[in-house]
Amino acid sequence: ARAAVDDTWEAVGSHSAAESREDALLLSYYAAQNKSLFAAQCFVETVLDCYTRGEDVDSLQTAMQLRNMQQNGELLDHSEQDILLSWIIMVMLTAREVGVALSNSKQQAQQQQAAPNSISDSSQSSEASAGITQQYSAQVLGLLQFVKQALKLYLEEGYNLRQLQSLQATVSSDPGQGRSQFAQLMQLYTLMVFITLEVAASSRLPTQRNLDNPTS
Repeated sequence: ARAAVDDTWEAVGSHSAAESREDALLLSYYAAQNKSLFAAQCFVETVLDCYTRGEDVDSLQTAMQLRNMQQNGELLDHSEQDILLSWIIMVMLTAREVGVALSNSKQQAQQQQAAPNSISDSSQSSEASAGITQQYSAQVLGLLQFVKQALKLYLEEGYNLRQLQSLQATVSSDPGQGRSQFAQLMQLYTLMVFITLEVAASSRLPTQRNLDNPTS
């Protein structure tokens, strides 16, 4: 898989915008696996850009699957595809929870489409445009709890990314707390939420909830 990713890296400059998006997700995903904060930020930036353009998890998952098929399945195995999908959902859920706005052109298109419909139809259209479709409802219910817990730490208890990393390093050094698979997963998801919040803040994306100034 790593060799295929190296080939992808060399070819990024020659791809279309859509293909470059997929390559950016793949490359930043692999780099973030090695605990690169910069790579994780690049991953989040790419997903947020897709989110503000009105793309949903379905379209990104399909695009990544096709990209993987082009490399004969050598880029991602099944477990890696599941992890990548969960990361995308985490970013989009966080964006939805703090009310990251869609781009003006996308908002206008949705308003025009929803105008003849009832209020309930408009609400459903807005929900679908928030990146998460009904197909992922079961998975979203679990991940949403991580998002809400992380938002409480960030927005109500005043933690920033650096403080979170320091806290997680302390917990990880405790053999009785930080080394379980569940603890590591929870730390990763919380970190993804914090990175999403600070990337949104540093990019000055319009949000319904006020975000702290980025510290990363």
